[in-house]
Amino acid sequence: MVRVRPLERERELDRISVLLDRTESGAGAVLVVEGPSGIGKSRLLDEAAAMALDAGHDVLAARAGELECNYPFGLVLGLLEGRFARASPQDRAALFHGQAALAAPLLSPGDDDPGHASTVDEFALVHGLYWCVVGLSERRPVALIVDDAHWADELSLRFLNYLARRVDDVPVALILAVRTGDPTARSDLVAHLLDAGDEFRLHPAELSLDATRELLTGPVVPADAEEFIRASWDATGGNPFLLRELAKAICDDPVEWSAADPSRVAAFAPDAVARTVTRRLKRLGPEAYAFAQACAVFGDGASLARVSRLAGLQLDAGACAGDSLTQAHILSSADPASFAHPMIASAVRAECDVLGRQRAHLRAAQLLHAEGAGVDEVARHVFDGSPTHEPWAVEALHRAARAAARRGAPEVAVRYLRRVIDVLPSDRLTRSTLVDLGMVEAASGEETALTRFEQALTLIDEPAGHAQALYALGQTLFRRGRHEEALATFRRGVELVGDEDPDMALMFEGALHCVRILVHGYTMESVSDAAAALCTRPPRTRAERFILAPQALIRALSDPRIAAAADLACAALGNGALLTEQTSQGIAAILAIGALHWAGRAHDAQHAAEALMADARDRGDAVAFAEGALVRAICLLDRGLVTEAMADAYTAIEGFGSGWHAYGPTPQAVLCRCLIERGELHEAQRRLAESEADLVGHASVDTWFLAARGQLRLANGQAPAALDDLLETGKLLARAGITNPTVIPWRSWGTVAAHRCCEFALAKRLITEQVELARGYGLPGALGGALRARALLEDQPLDTLTEAVDVLETADAQLELARALRDLGMVLRRSGQRTASRRPLRRALELAHRSGAVVLGDSVRQELLASGAKPRRVPMTGIESLTPTELRIAKLAVQEDSNRKIAELLFVTKNTVAWHLLRVYRKLGVSSREELRKVAVT
Repeated sequence: MVRVRPLERERELDRISVLLDRTESGAGAVLVVEGPSGIGKSRLLDEAAAMALDAGHDVLAARAGELECNYPFGLVLGLLEGRFARASPQDRAALFHGQAALAAPLLSPGDDDPGHASTVDEFALVHGLYWCVVGLSERRPVALIVDDAHWADELSLRFLNYLARRVDDVPVALILAVRTGDPTARSDLVAHLLDAGDEFRLHPAELSLDATRELLTGPVVPADAEEFIRASWDATGGNPFLLRELAKAICDDPVEWSAADPSRVAAFAPDAVARTVTRRLKRLGPEAYAFAQACAVFGDGASLARVSRLAGLQLDAGACAGDSLTQAHILSSADPASFAHPMIASAVRAECDVLGRQRAHLRAAQLLHAEGAGVDEVARHVFDGSPTHEPWAVEALHRAARAAARRGAPEVAVRYLRRVIDVLPSDRLTRSTLVDLGMVEAASGEETALTRFEQALTLIDEPAGHAQALYALGQTLFRRGRHEEALATFRRGVELVGDEDPDMALMFEGALHCVRILVHGYTMESVSDAAAALCTRPPRTRAERFILAPQALIRALSDPRIAAAADLACAALGNGALLTEQTSQGIAAILAIGALHWAGRAHDAQHAAEALMADARDRGDAVAFAEGALVRAICLLDRGLVTEAMADAYTAIEGFGSGWHAYGPTPQAVLCRCLIERGELHEAQRRLAESEADLVGHASVDTWFLAARGQLRLANGQAPAALDDLLETGKLLARAGITNPTVIPWRSWGTVAAHRCCEFALAKRLITEQVELARGYGLPGALGGALRARALLEDQPLDTLTEAVDVLETADAQLELARALRDLGMVLRRSGQRTASRRPLRRALELAHRSGAVVLGDSVRQELLASGAKPRRVPMTGIESLTPTELRIAKLAVQEDSNRKIAELLFVTKNTVAWHLLRVYRKLGVSSREELRKVAVT
């Protein structure tokens, strides 16, 4: 068949051609066709699909519908599910390779039901879908074509946005049509998609008078009927759809229009389309009318047999009705049934009143249930239908809610389960319904979750199944930053389980303490005798390991016998056992790693954090990955590795995008400290200002923000304000029961601030306390830092600084050692020992460069110049010149085989990896991975 190009769309077709050419060359882009209804967006997408096929692209197309906007990932399934379902087992295994496997539960779902509405990480599904598309594009270029994207469900829109931000990395043409002029069809997600398509953003114009003449003239409208043609153009505004409808109206009733009276078209506007469609329907007869109404209930894509049954027609009669509607241009296809245009679908749907539509949807649900259709399809029509408490309908809503939760759409699950609650009499409410509703309400941010569980408790005699769900609820609440509700949930779990299940009771008690120490401080007072007894023997079970984690942290932060705390932390971690045993939302491992770090085992803690991140990466759990990045960032920063800590801090901050609020603005506080070391004070200020709203009101969490702000103010020369912040930090730490001087060395920083404020007595008191605490805990890093700060107050500080350097030589704190060496060199130079000063200063400069501490390096360089030395300039090439992200990617490039593998590990795109590697090669003077392996980047 010869394809007829649309009128006056040459520019748009040229841009589509440019896009497809770019995709063939290996770089994708987003193209958005934007315009009012009827302007010809769908026609352009049809042309794009045909052009992509001609160019050898793999074309995947879907159209969003107004009726499907609440179906989680409905549009994505329309795009991808068929392709994956048709793949052979071998091909499917290849398509689900690596991170793409995270999308397997969606694109290749099993029939397993976990027994409750367990929720998944939305990011894992979206990230996995992205890698599925990458896998397809590695075979040949892909064209993803989405019509009426404004009606897509929220999760599909999130995926489209995720892909749009990364599409230039892969040979994928993402082509979308979005309607304008309808406020109800717009959202922030749609707006972001439009922004992504700025380079290829098309706004098809209305047809010109000449094009209108070409479209209308023929057997009925003579070419010389200029006045009629102009009137038609004016009445329709040149809208192609309205002009075609006018042409159909003329063809349907040529006698009435034979006079070509211009006054006849004056009223032909969008509102008239519904009337003409209705008249056209009624002329086709009752069977066609019933068929069209059934199409409107199901939406586009329903089979001829299904639509015929809902319309009450035999299959032959349904086929005839469908053919009639297709010939009348009301449908574009009868099998599967699809309307010719959304305006026509809306017109047909408007013919039925609300109660009639509800009855029709319930009949559709009954029909689908009887034929064994998927639970999601049945539930959608039950939800839109007349309220019913028929068992099959209630079960469909409940099962669909669980499926929505597993797809990362708890909001949809909430709507379904609340309908169940609304329609069921109170004596028929079940435990599982209330438990599931409580779970999804918690996951979606609702405040009624624990109340639902309390209702469920009145309906059950045995607590075992409920305890598991209650535990998961507490974990969800904690991660969402709803600490008090999490506390109440875990406390209720302890009461519920009692002595009937000692192992589960320990799990609840452990979780209770994990949260309590963040909210109310670090104290062992309320630990049960059974839990305390575990400190005297090795743990044997998951629950025993779990409850040791908070006890280890409490001891590390409040008891100078830190060796015992480190042993407890190691026992809790169990050589990785705790990591593999904890749920995907477990919090115990984070606390055990923190305990290990603050007990003086920073290097071991870093390795444990890396194991946690690797496990989270394998599961596609972006939140757990961010939690691991935060604790590793703290380890790295305390060890003096500013550049690497900064990269992890950025990763942790990105975790907030997945709903992570358990630790407030702690990641931003860690990043702020890194930025201060690098001299990026304006960026540090911006980050802190943005994160202040995330303060949670708990001393053990908010201290990180307050201490970072105090350091920033000190760096900015605002000593009085800095001193206030640091003294308040001390009060909060004392309230939380934290005495370990390495957690936040606020006394050492406060000593500097007090000295600058000429409050010498306060400075002396603060540093005396810090030195005593550091000696008591036996932590050389804290002691060396305290001695260095004490030297600031002394008239003859040489001996103190020498001791500080000696102590720090035994510590894993190279940045603090660099500072002490700088101060020692400075004192030697000022005492006239210029030659002797150069050795510690040169070593300080080397350590500062290795740490990425730009400010310290600059100050050391000035001291070296003053000593008469000629220090080397800041390297513009070499390891020290790499940014945090470049350094991380360089290290992975030495270990991993491909850019794709690195991209999967870091949750970025292949193009991002390639771009950073190019900069790494340039800075290091190499041209390949083989040469990179010869450079010391480990």
